[in-house]
Amino acid sequence: MRCMSRLVLINRSTTRSFSNTIINAAGPKKPTLRLPKRATKAVQGYNINKRKGQSSGPPARKDPEALKLLRKRIVLGNNNALEVTGLQPLTTENAANQECIGSMVVIPDDTVEALKAIQAFKNTQGWNLFRKPCTLVTKETANLAKSISKVKANKTFRKEIVTGEKGSGKSVLALQAMAMAIQEGWVAIHIPEG
Repeated sequence: MRCMSRLVLINRSTTRSFSNTIINAAGPKKPTLRLPKRATKAVQGYNINKRKGQSSGPPARKDPEALKLLRKRIVLGNNNALEVTGLQPLTTENAANQECIGSMVVIPDDTVEALKAIQAFKNTQGWNLFRKPCTLVTKETANLAKSISKVKANKTFRKEIVTGEKGSGKSVLALQAMAMAIQEGWVAIHIPEG
């Protein structure tokens, strides 16, 4: 329909009358293009009730608290992910083993529940990529597991400071430390977004 209207506008603009008026002497009128209107809220799926002033959009749009909860939601499993067999559980012994460096380990279910209770998981860590929460054993994880073993054997304490750039794995290393501490029967205290 728009193509036909453009054709009509173009044909009207090319015809000239034989008048000596100033308007026609200036040349043909430029065709005006009508752009389609933007979609209204009702077309986009939100029905705005003008009388009541309320929107029937998703609940997150109505309630800022619901929007905040949706943003901070953490998904710890993906049923569509492939089942990986043969993964060892994350324990102090497995993580301290030099042969496990560079391999994936699964966090046991009871440890996952304890970590959920202290809000140790973050929504930026990509837990929704796996069927169960899994983590990579790195050199730092192995060193941490050895430190935990020494503290357990010597019945001493140790302070560690973890530094690094944004996205370098500090929070995952802290989560691994908390998981190993919980498995040892220690008390793990976590301050989310500290």
